[in-house]
Amino acid sequence: TLYAATEKAEKVITKAKKATEKNELEIARNQLEIAIQELENIPQNPEINNQIQTKKSEYLKTINQINLALKKQPCYELLWQKNNCQEYPIKLDNSSFD
Repeated sequence: TLYAATEKAEKVITKAKKATEKNELEIARNQLEIAIQELENIPQNPEINNQIQTKKSEYLKTINQINLALKKQPCYELLWQKNNCQEYPIKLDNSSFD
């Protein structure tokens, strides 16, 4: 069950990294939130609890990055204000995936 939940979440993260539209990012965020729910629904097992907590914190970090990106307007809407816009695909922090 842990493998299935993390496998699904990793695919979603890959999609989020390639997203070129705002709605793709929103969908990815929602799917990651579902993945976290699935992790929380895995029966308690001391052997995998640490793995579950690690994955949950990774996914929460990614959701935060997506949320930050979604707050910015796309650059084509803000041609005169380059520093306050979001180029898609977003650059997710890869350190959280090592």
